[in-house]
Amino acid sequence: RGAPRGHTAGARRGEGGDALPVIPPEFRCSLTNKLLQDPVIADDGLTYERCEVEEAARRGGWISPATGSMMTAPRLVPNLALAALLRRYD
Repeated sequence: RGAPRGHTAGARRGEGGDALPVIPPEFRCSLTNKLLQDPVIADDGLTYERCEVEEAARRGGWISPATGSMMTAPRLVPNLALAALLRRYD
């Protein structure tokens, strides 16, 4: 079972003791684990932050967490559905 409505399971506590929201893992960049702002899907099927993946490609590439393959010049597709969810999440 999930947490009761209005309660954030596993939430950290802020300075005032209020529960800090838990960010769903789907809302995080596969490279940096930071909250996505401009999500794009790369050839490996994972979602990344556009500026992070473009910078990684400029530096020579990165290893895909999904496939273990070297990614050097990925074709990036905007993840419009996730972008809409992120706008509602804010």
